[in-house]
Amino acid sequence: MKKMTKIDIDCTCLDLFEEHNKSYYFNDCAILKKCIKNGILKKCDSVCIYGKENCGKTLLLTEILADLTAVKELKGMNCKVVYLDCDLSFNYKNYENIINKKFDKYIIKNNKNNNICTYNDLKKVYGDNSFSNIYYIQILNPGHLIVVLNTLKNLLEGKNIFIEALFIDSLSFWNFCKYDKINFFSDNNYVQRKPSDLLEYAFTSYFKIKENISISIFLYQIIN
Repeated sequence: MKKMTKIDIDCTCLDLFEEHNKSYYFNDCAILKKCIKNGILKKCDSVCIYGKENCGKTLLLTEILADLTAVKELKGMNCKVVYLDCDLSFNYKNYENIINKKFDKYIIKNNKNNNICTYNDLKKVYGDNSFSNIYYIQILNPGHLIVVLNTLKNLLEGKNIFIEALFIDSLSFWNFCKYDKINFFSDNNYVQRKPSDLLEYAFTSYFKIKENISISIFLYQIIN
């Protein structure tokens, strides 16, 4: 009789289960910990942050961005993300300040080395490496946004890039745009379009790429 060889088979498919249920933990933002499921987002979650003008929406978004993109040494998630800045309101200095606070909290307090020059060099390296996780794109008009979303969809489908989160700041951008300046919808430049029509085009493009990203975060301004 032929000798049987024992083979161990993992029938749990645990790796697939864990990938599908991947979690993102936001530990450093008190607002997120209170408002978003104890600061935990699951894969395929979408978050919409809304409020009146100048109430701090973009700053909160920047905190989320910093938690996602900060390197592991700063207790970040070291994720690649795409940030679409429709309002042109992103402030790098705010991002840098948040990263520097993480450095002070997790590196300086836990290290007895008092060499300031070493700290400053290391802080710059960690800051640069964290920011390099962001694909930052300024959006100039609705047609531009749709072109960017379609291009992103093609890149993700072709496995040319890997991203885990998409930020759009903000959707209220559509309320102030009356014309599409890109020759995208017709042969005529400056063709007037309803904001609702343009938003529908954008969301159609977004849903085509959603399956290739983990989480999506939007801002929306409440207009009086």
